[in-house]
Amino acid sequence: MAVKYPMTLEELNDNYEFKVAKRLLKKEYPWIKHVIIKNPEEINKWNLIFLDVVMDPYELGRQEGWTVSPYLRRRIEDDGEYWTPYLSILYDNVAWEEARPLQDEINKTVESIHTSPALPVDLRLPGSRKFQIGTWVAFPTSITPEDTTISSD
Repeated sequence: MAVKYPMTLEELNDNYEFKVAKRLLKKEYPWIKHVIIKNPEEINKWNLIFLDVVMDPYELGRQEGWTVSPYLRRRIEDDGEYWTPYLSILYDNVAWEEARPLQDEINKTVESIHTSPALPVDLRLPGSRKFQIGTWVAFPTSITPEDTTISSD
């Protein structure tokens, strides 16, 4: 599908709405450490621009009372990262339906920026382009130090 208002990665990084979205997500959700575009070549593939959220899954787990899946730490150490489209995959015994309200809330937060009267139209994404969370990612550098040591039973 051809996008009516294509953007380069540089234009996206300079876009005020993108800057506000990144700042707001990190402020509202302290376990979100950074917002990136994993595949810049896909910015113009759809009208939605999918954001990749760098997070600390342990910090979110403490907040929500969720236990991080044991394989996650190993995957992050072995692969240097872990990507998933669903928060629930990061946690033991957390059903998709249980994590979905949080994902929906975050997407609504991002959508609210685009429609906010406080953001002038000329500073928004062009046309009907909008952001949506694409993937959740954890890197060794996105995990807080107290989370990097776990006892071996």
